[in-house]
Amino acid sequence: MPRSPAASRVHLQAPVASSPIGSTCSTRPATEIVAEHGEGEEAIRALELETVRVSIANLRTFPCIPEREAAGTLKIHGAYFAIRDGVLHVMDDGGAFAPA
Repeated sequence: MPRSPAASRVHLQAPVASSPIGSTCSTRPATEIVAEHGEGEEAIRALELETVRVSIANLRTFPCIPEREAAGTLKIHGAYFAIRDGVLHVMDDGGAFAPA
């Protein structure tokens, strides 16, 4: 099923200031992803993967998360399941994804 090019106009950003996360997360604008990947399936996949990175960055804005990571009591893992391919992609510490 074709996807709407509207995905290329989305700007990935932190939630509104009233959330505990506030505006402390910086994210990669969708325009950069579209400039790099175009507006087709590759760009859509890149946007989907970026949402995993953004979610992890958002989690790390809560004070207890970096404290527990530093203490070694919490390890955050990012993953993306590509339904079309049936493949789980796991994110490494540098933010790159590879099939599990």
